Amino acid sequence: MSFKTILVAGASRGIGLAVAEHLIDQCDRLLAVSRTVAPVGEWVQADLSDLAGIETVARAVGNDCLDALLYMGGTWETDAFTSQYSFEACSDMRTLFA
Repeated sequence: MSFKTILVAGASRGIGLAVAEHLIDQCDRLLAVSRTVAPVGEWVQADLSDLAGIETVARAVGNDCLDALLYMGGTWETDAFTSQYSFEACSDMRTLFA
């Protein structure tokens, strides 16, 4: 299966880098989002714990539709990975997908 655009957040090292390396040949455009240099794909330097970083990513995506968004970084949301967590209620992330 081939994808047009995939975004991997946390793509500079660890599991995020391994995932990005695996997906690079399966898409036309891989956006590798991280605070430090990502050695694969189109690096987007951004800190997603900050609204300015989210806006940077939104600009980098531009008018493309994402076929996949993989968040491989740490967590910053209150209640993340609990039954109280709601992605839709996270106001900063809604900016990225508006």
